[in-house]
Amino acid sequence: MSINIRSKRFKAALLSVSLLLSEAGAVSATLPELAKAFPEESQTSIQSFMTIGAAAIIVCTLLAGGLAGKIGKRRLTLIGITLIAVAGMGPLVFIPMGNFTALLLSRLVVGAGMGLLQPLSSSVIADFFHGRDRENMLGWQSSAVGAGSVVWTLIVGAFMLWDWKAAFFVYAFGLVSLVLFARYVPEPPKHALPDAPETSPVKAPRWYRLSADVWIAAILMLVFNIGFQTLFVAMPLAFVAEKHLIEPPAVSLIMTSFGVASVAAGLVFGLVMRRLRNWTGAAAAGTVAVALFVCANASSAPLGYAAAIVAGLGFGTFMPFFITTTNNRATPETSAMATAVLFTGAAIGTAITPYYFEAFGSFIGDGSATVQLIVGAATVFVVAILTGFRYGALRHVANTEIKTLEQV
Repeated sequence: MSINIRSKRFKAALLSVSLLLSEAGAVSATLPELAKAFPEESQTSIQSFMTIGAAAIIVCTLLAGGLAGKIGKRRLTLIGITLIAVAGMGPLVFIPMGNFTALLLSRLVVGAGMGLLQPLSSSVIADFFHGRDRENMLGWQSSAVGAGSVVWTLIVGAFMLWDWKAAFFVYAFGLVSLVLFARYVPEPPKHALPDAPETSPVKAPRWYRLSADVWIAAILMLVFNIGFQTLFVAMPLAFVAEKHLIEPPAVSLIMTSFGVASVAAGLVFGLVMRRLRNWTGAAAAGTVAVALFVCANASSAPLGYAAAIVAGLGFGTFMPFFITTTNNRATPETSAMATAVLFTGAAIGTAITPYYFEAFGSFIGDGSATVQLIVGAATVFVVAILTGFRYGALRHVANTEIKTLEQV
């Protein structure tokens, strides 16, 4: 298959995969109807419909790197897309059947597909592009994920006006992505592109053979996600139940502001990276920390919207920064595994967030949502300091990033 990385169809096919990454949470609006359809199920069981896939995401994200080395990134990506599209529409069959167990199994399969695509969607881009083009495409990829979270929610809402079960037709887009990727994206090159640093061919590594740089980045990503998630788990409670600043429906508008800002940040990521260089990650994490602190001390709804926008700008920069710097150090053979470890760190951080703040609340004797926002801001600020020290102050350690940026 011939390849033209400048082709709009090629880029659209690559980015269509990233759009799928935000589909998992798009159907959360169906939970009340699910509870009515399965009255014999507990509230915890109903809520697990949205969370059970996280276990499969973590497992398959870790497995993605090794599997990609054996069967190829292109084939594995096509498998992931197929799992999401087919299993995502499974509830259209299982709900009328009244089979709740099958519903949960379908969500596990969706999580498996997501776990495969999370690292591959970034590493495939990193394999085809280099230097400024890589930075720009990873920025667009981050924007695609953010845009998808807004678009899918709107589409689900429109489908539910017809029939709430029709919301699951949103996963049919996966079939479109499947066709695009199969038609326009070949197997990524197994060796560095002509303008990339020379590297010796190596076998796809096992996770324990990755460099310390990857594990440091994954730990920073994990801790960052713990603090950052307070925007989703604590801000609504603080603004609605504790501060009484807004009504519950307004929470979705604040989250939309975050999503739009995240998309905007991704669009200009390449420019920001060229200006701030190795300090980009620290600046992004610091921006999120400030936003969370503003949320904790907000006395009006407009401050909440402003904080969400600032948080979106920081988040939309932080994620592609870590993906870029990690892939700049990796070879095409190791990029999938390295990216998989990054996303696994993020997923673990998200999963343990409630327990982290529960333990912290018990320790200080105050588990309120407002205090959680303050603790979250402090947690992200620590990540900002460590990221600045690791990637900014220790520039002589980050030779790969510096050389790449100096070539731009």
